[in-house]
Amino acid sequence: MNKHLIVIGMTLMLLTVGLSGCVDNSELNRYIGTWIAIEYPKDQNNSNAPLEITWIFYNNGSMKSIVNLQDDSISNEAPPVWYKYALDNNELCISLIIDLNNVSPPICYDCEFSNNYERLTLTHESGATLTFNKKS
Repeated sequence: MNKHLIVIGMTLMLLTVGLSGCVDNSELNRYIGTWIAIEYPKDQNNSNAPLEITWIFYNNGSMKSIVNLQDDSISNEAPPVWYKYALDNNELCISLIIDLNNVSPPICYDCEFSNNYERLTLTHESGATLTFNKKS
């Protein structure tokens, strides 16, 4: 009888540990994909030049940021910028990848999903917010 209880206890423990990993992955999966900024802070000159900001989250913990200036008068092709990201208690922290061995200190945002996880609002401790819509 004791052997059966031990086997059942071990099985329940392994099942609990395995399922807790699934919860973390489902949280991560909410971010994976392409997000287009619909609201973002203006520069210090309060410029009205329209930007297209795209963040692409990959399941390996990397993120690509693409910023294009939507102005025909100048070149709008900027190279993508790569970041590492991590999730921690409803915070998204991103670090610029400087080279293969170095990353910048993280910048963290409070995260809020809305519209059935199709809209993501990021708020920095400074009060600045970025709002993205998930690209379908």
